[in-house]
Amino acid sequence: GPYYGMPLLEVGWTLNYEMIFYTLFAVSILWGTKRYWFVYAIFTILVVIIPTVYGFSVSNNYNVYRNYPFEYLNFLTNPIWLHFIFGVTLGLILPKLRFNKTFTKISLPLGITLFSLYYFQVLQLPFSTVNDIIFCGILMMSFLLNDMHADGIQLPKPMVLLGNISFSVYLLHPLVFSYQRTFFEKLNLHSSVNTNPYFVLAIITTIFIAALFYYFFEL
Repeated sequence: GPYYGMPLLEVGWTLNYEMIFYTLFAVSILWGTKRYWFVYAIFTILVVIIPTVYGFSVSNNYNVYRNYPFEYLNFLTNPIWLHFIFGVTLGLILPKLRFNKTFTKISLPLGITLFSLYYFQVLQLPFSTVNDIIFCGILMMSFLLNDMHADGIQLPKPMVLLGNISFSVYLLHPLVFSYQRTFFEKLNLHSSVNTNPYFVLAIITTIFIAALFYYFFEL
């Protein structure tokens, strides 16, 4: 993620952006039918106008750092907002589109396949804002299409559970990985750290603890 000083739980940097988005979207409701124009205008100001006014070039690189007089302007003008813009646009367009039964059925496996080929570097495309938006967007759109139509694939319950606990997984996985490493080192199992069995154990432990956290705290 863009580094402008991290919160105590490092993955929380994404929550900073989410909370600003939720706040702006809440304010946009006051604009009634023109609320989406308000959202687009705000993000245009953040991503394009403010950098330009301060004499910086417009960038689509997450790691861009500009020498603003206020550090918060680096945070606020990061092009990661392009993901939010894409999401809003997708939300406006998708309900208006109609897809046939065959496309609806193949969209999910196709979206997962394309995303995996990109993420695991099989396609050998660089990780960039544009590529992220394209392939993450395809993945998100394929899940939305699958959920919006009766012809979609019924996902197995264990996968639905993983989806339900995903926020808990997101919050807790750094802590699980950190404590597991400490535990292994205290047992003098240094050679086992970062091996495949070590990561499998970390994943299983994370899912188990996240499920407990989800049911007994998050819900």
